[in-house]
Amino acid sequence: MTANISVGQQLACPSCGRPASAPASIHRTSEGSVRYSRCECGRWLVTLAGQVVGAAGR
Repeated sequence: MTANISVGQQLACPSCGRPASAPASIHRTSEGSVRYSRCECGRWLVTLAGQVVGAAGR
């Protein structure tokens, strides 16, 4: 799953469309920074280079 859904300047959850919270964790990789953020709906969003590349949770 790869999505580039945005609300204003923030990335949004592909399930509910709400903006993601501030990153809970950031890790640098050779492809860019991987960020883990929690959405208000309870899903974890995984972003890489500004795109949502995964989501897990409810």
